[in-house]
Amino acid sequence: MKVYIKGAYGPANIGDDLLLMVTRELLIKAFPTATLYTTFTEPELGKKVYPDLNFIERVDVESSDIDLVVHGGGGQFFSFADSSQKGGFDPLIVRLAKRALSAKGRKRIAGGIKSVFKKQHVVGGNAISRVGIGMGVGPFVPNSRREDEAKEILDTMGFITVRENASLKDYNRVCDKGLAKLGCDLSLYRHHWIEDDRLIEIRNSVSGRKCVGICMRSWHQADLQDKVCEVLISYIEHLKANGWDVLLLGICWDTDAHWMQSLPECEQLNYMPTEGGIKDYLAELKKRVSVVVSARAHVTILSSQVGIPTISIPIERKLYWANSLRGHEAGMWGEDLSLEELITKTELFEETKDEIVETVCKQFDTLHLEAQKEEIGIIEELRKFAV
Repeated sequence: MKVYIKGAYGPANIGDDLLLMVTRELLIKAFPTATLYTTFTEPELGKKVYPDLNFIERVDVESSDIDLVVHGGGGQFFSFADSSQKGGFDPLIVRLAKRALSAKGRKRIAGGIKSVFKKQHVVGGNAISRVGIGMGVGPFVPNSRREDEAKEILDTMGFITVRENASLKDYNRVCDKGLAKLGCDLSLYRHHWIEDDRLIEIRNSVSGRKCVGICMRSWHQADLQDKVCEVLISYIEHLKANGWDVLLLGICWDTDAHWMQSLPECEQLNYMPTEGGIKDYLAELKKRVSVVVSARAHVTILSSQVGIPTISIPIERKLYWANSLRGHEAGMWGEDLSLEELITKTELFEETKDEIVETVCKQFDTLHLEAQKEEIGIIEELRKFAV
């Protein structure tokens, strides 16, 4: 049996690499003898981390005799609201299609890029099975061409689990009613990405200095990025003037350089996907920082799980979802990001970190138990597609 794992894997993005790791583990449990394929931005690096996976170009799927396509977590159907992206194709699909065209001397693929997108669920003219696990929001723009394309793919799926209620409504509006079911985000299946004793070791380690780790991202909405950067510039200046160290957290190599250059020069801690990459990165993070300020959903979840007080900047729906998982009111802003509130919360989190960590870790331990129970049902569903 041949299984293709679909996702945005490989650009040293700690969240996406985690999703691949967990999806791979679930598939090994469901199909111990299956041959697993995926697409990785840097295949040579991927082979070092996942030696049992086969790395192929996404557009080669239609000629690879794949039996099952598994969408391995996160947001994989995108339709951005700004005019430059609305109704457009997933940028990753476009990039891979262009790469394939270039590799073949720009020989035309029948139907162009749109054909490449639509043929993802067809192999040799036959429909193949497709499922989604731990899926995130698009978001889908109603009545757009992108929504129609997403519907065409989603309607071929055997089952879909979605990580939060807002996304669940979107999926069931676009695809057959009731197909998508509420499930856990794959980051909560932590037994597949960190051992219990290593987690306890990291949680019990103590930061030796007052240091704030800052992680943000580059957005399609430039005005929003400028606004957040403006606040963070003043925030970093305040921290340094008051005896704090600042560490910029790089978790996605192909986009982080942009936002880092927008802030004052600071020391950096950059993630790279190696065999112990996620665990080693989190261990180093816990040793070096006492508070994290995050505008990345999976950084908010991961830093909270290993016992770092984390302030979340909710610049998109995913951040509100990440906060809701923690069972703690930490870092919940309205539309306006206030420098004064950010400074106040940082000082509060430093003073009350033991209480915050105890509350948040207890919540994530409960969520992990739920994910373990859910896994049994996921594996049973996957096995229905065995060939």
